[in-house]
Parts: sequence; C-alpha cells; structure tokens
Amino acid sequence: MTTHYTDENNFNGNPASTLSPLKSLKNFKVAKDNLDVRGWEVLGADGRRLGVVDDLIVDEALMKVRYLDVDIDNSLIHNNPDHHLLVPIGSARLQADGDKVYVNHLDQMTLPRYPLYGGGAVAPEYERLLRETMINPDRTPVAAEQSKTPIQSEFYNHEYFDEQKFYNRPGSGVTNPNPVHHDLDTIERLIRMRENGSLTEEEFQILKRRAIGM
Repeated sequence: MTTHYTDENNFNGNPASTLSPLKSLKNFKVAKDNLDVRGWEVLGADGRRLGVVDDLIVDEALMKVRYLDVDIDNSLIHNNPDHHLLVPIGSARLQADGDKVYVNHLDQMTLPRYPLYGGGAVAPEYERLLRETMINPDRTPVAAEQSKTPIQSEFYNHEYFDEQKFYNRPGSGVTNPNPVHHDLDTIERLIRMRENGSLTEEEFQILKRRAIGM
C-alpha cells in the first residue's frame, strides 16, 4: 500500500524549541530503570507495521520524553524525502513481552492525515497540528492555521503526554518517573537558565532536586 503526503505538512524543526532528539543531546541518556525502545517495531491500530522507533524527543528543561520519533517504512510514503512522524509518548503502548510498540490512534489507512517531521528541534506549529489531527481525526487541519508562538506547559496536560501510560509496561511493576536523565553539568545549565529568565526560582529548585536524585 502506498500513501501520499503533501510538502506543506512537513516541518524541519525550530531552533528555539526546547524539544530535541535524544541522540543530539550528548549529556542525556535513557534512565537505567526504563526500556530503551529505539529500534523497536511500531504497529498501528490495525496490527500492521508502520515503521520503527528511531529516537526519543526530549524536553531538555523538564527531562521528559514528549514524543517517539518513528521512522515510517518507505513503502508507506510516496515521493517525500521526510519519512518520520512524531507520536506523543502517552498515545503509545509497550507490548507486554517483546519488543514492539503499539499506536492506537493511527494505522496505514489514516497515516496520510498526519504531518511528517523533518528532524531537529520541534516546531510549535508542528506540535499543534499533530495534536489537532489526533483530537479531530475527521478534519484535516491546515498547517498555516497553526500558531508559531511557543508551547506553554498546559499543552502537555493531556493523556497523550502521560509518560507513565507508556513506560508502565504490563506486568513490569512501577518504572522510573524520570525516563531520561543527564550528567552532572545539569546544575550549571539550570543555573544559566535561571539567570537568563528561562526558569523561575521554584522551577530551578525542583529541577535541581531531580538532577541530584532527591
């Protein structure tokens, strides 16, 4: 089966975003208590293969995984150099035993509705377009209608972004609430973010405690 995508729904990343691919962040890594799902097969709601998890998209400030970066199989894409799609972390599920990821909100038939991801930092208009597509699957959102203003924290107060829905693998028990962590230079980076106004004092203290494992 071949599906078609339009160029206007491709996004190449926003340098101002705090969401970045894990592989581009040298001081970040998957926490040892969580599964590293990169390379795992991704299946749609119809049970058919969509592709593989290529990377994780991480909120650098909050040390949270926001999206799975799925490398869509070439057979499902027609004449488009971009073949990646972001899947909100809470909308995917792990196989109870095995190395597969299930995505309930899309399949090979509905795949053409979703905007493709061109790599790099994630543009806010891409995030809004993606969520609008998921919430209103019967309407095809227009990329030009999506605001380019920065994403606010309230945007992620939705089950689509609940990491525990993904990392709480059936039968595996409780997982680490911080699936991504990074090295000791975290504190210095947080201090710089506080000094330039990116973090409030309260946010700084919370993130500092997380960084040192308190």
